[in-house]
Amino acid sequence: MPISVTVKGKTYESDGHYHAEEVMFASVKRQGNLEVEMNGWPCTGERHHNCHQLFLDQSSTRTITVTITDDHAGYAANHGRKFGEKGTITYANGVATYG
Repeated sequence: MPISVTVKGKTYESDGHYHAEEVMFASVKRQGNLEVEMNGWPCTGERHHNCHQLFLDQSSTRTITVTITDDHAGYAANHGRKFGEKGTITYANGVATYG
């Protein structure tokens, strides 16, 4: 099962080339704050993707709150968390804050 991203009831998944986060950002407005739910932590540079950096870049003029409901793909450790841990990341002005 791939990582999925849900925004306002719409779920985005990888299209085989782009990660779910990339598909989502190609579809949503670039303005306004976002509340996002994911079943895995954003990747941090795996296989030519860096979705964590994408969230940082996209938050330069808005706040993006990401609620992680599972650790699918095991990326929690890349964010200083324990394997299987859930949590929240708030991206604002290009900075990530973990909750």
